[in-house]
Amino acid sequence: MLTITQFAIRVKEHVDAGKALNAQILRGAGYSARSFGESDGSGQQITATEVHARERKSFSTRGRKTGYWNPTLQWGPDVLLSIDREVFGRKVTADKVEVHWPDGVQTDPEALGRTVELFNRAQAMSLETKIRTVHPDWDDDQGRNICRNLAAGRK
Repeated sequence: MLTITQFAIRVKEHVDAGKALNAQILRGAGYSARSFGESDGSGQQITATEVHARERKSFSTRGRKTGYWNPTLQWGPDVLLSIDREVFGRKVTADKVEVHWPDGVQTDPEALGRTVELFNRAQAMSLETKIRTVHPDWDDDQGRNICRNLAAGRK
């Protein structure tokens, strides 16, 4: 005899178990759960200072892992070109590769703007320093050209 049974679908329990496993995996890998959009469950808004303090673990983990990858990424192209030379007889050489990692934290543009504005109001920052602060990626020539153009426009 067959009996029709409707089992309870325990969605909440499965979701909670998945979140707990995810948090455990992130902790085991040395990351902060907040780095991956997971909340701490409090539901309260936090300040940028608190974010940086809570994510210090992720930043230190990132630094350690970039240190692990640097030698591999530096030697990888040389190894592949050596194989290409030995197996296929190509005459190729490579210089040692330099690996540069982007900053783990990007400066908040609004906070940077407020800082420059406060120094500007206090007349405590030169035009060139303002430009270098707002555009750290610009080279010296770019900064000087903008300074000259802005200074010429003020006269």
